[in-house]
Amino acid sequence: EPWTRGPEWLEKWKQAPRLPIRESDDAIIRHFLAAIENGKEVSFRYWGGANPGELRRVSPGLLFECEGFPSKYLSGFCHQRQAERVFQIEFIQLSA
Repeated sequence: EPWTRGPEWLEKWKQAPRLPIRESDDAIIRHFLAAIENGKEVSFRYWGGANPGELRRVSPGLLFECEGFPSKYLSGFCHQRQAERVFQIEFIQLSA
């Protein structure tokens, strides 16, 4: 998690090339790819960040990997924060 790994890790992560994800066998990633393609908002619980388990409503923009980092990410406009945010996929739980 970037907020616990220190400024050096975060700076390397920010500088790493973004590699867009356009297809996947993962159900969560496919859900977000469909939402991006159809211009739909998504809701999910996010178990990272300052408020673990908080329900988020996001207009997704990009699914990506960072070169040299193992995680996958979703970026988009978070309606709770009224700002662009990046979410680590493994901390996302889709709402039923």
